[in-house]
Amino acid sequence: MDLKLNEINVTLSKDQKESILIAFLNRRKISLYFSNDALIGNDTLLVPEKSFEWDKYEQFLSNKENFSESFVPYGNDYILCKETFSEMIDNGFLLVPSINDEGVKSFRLFTPPTVVERLIKARKWNTSFCFILDYSLLTNSSHSCKCSVFKNVAKIENS
Repeated sequence: MDLKLNEINVTLSKDQKESILIAFLNRRKISLYFSNDALIGNDTLLVPEKSFEWDKYEQFLSNKENFSESFVPYGNDYILCKETFSEMIDNGFLLVPSINDEGVKSFRLFTPPTVVERLIKARKWNTSFCFILDYSLLTNSSHSCKCSVFKNVAKIENS
């Protein structure tokens, strides 16, 4: 699974800014709550989230010979490895089997809405918004991803 940085613009309180900095430094998860009037603002926050590109796993549905490291042999077939499957479940992704008379033929991927999609919905319905900001995802991410979030947190803290 890949790490994706989603950008949201909200209004952050001083306490939220401090909590974000501490969570970033300790690579922890924090819960952020925004009242309706804080859903739009000038504070830009980069939110790391896991993404799963089904196109990369097209071979899972076809009879190709080459499988990525996310798949392991199981008899004459290949299945998702335990680590990939566990990571998908932990991040809200679900594989839904499509079953016909001959048994399972393929899978559909349920992808949870991103933080951006949930924020847009909260704005549309004029409601409050809460989400988990998970900086622990940065532990195994690329240097450029960590650097981008570091710069973003520094900018937020100084604003």
